Amino acid sequence: MIKAETDTVIVARASSGLGGKHDDEALAPRSQGLALARRLASALRVHRIIQAVELSVLILLAAIADAVAGNLTATRVLTVAALVVGVLMTVAHLLAIVASRRLR
Repeated sequence: MIKAETDTVIVARASSGLGGKHDDEALAPRSQGLALARRLASALRVHRIIQAVELSVLILLAAIADAVAGNLTATRVLTVAALVVGVLMTVAHLLAIVASRRLR
């Protein structure tokens, strides 16, 4: 979903006659609140839970924990956590695009 949002920005810029590239200033959020949220997310690195390698390691650890405990609690917790992080990152990415200067 995040990749699709990014590709949509490129298509929108091309359709409006803007170049495919934009300057670094366009990436900076216009709102102080968004800038703070972006710095916080970057510092916490929560988004890494939904990246392939990190998620694979977490799945392995959850499977080991499930085998030891004899239930699926760790897998269920990981599934919910990955879903929540994925939804939050998608919404945050969309807000960052809309609030940035990339579409101007």
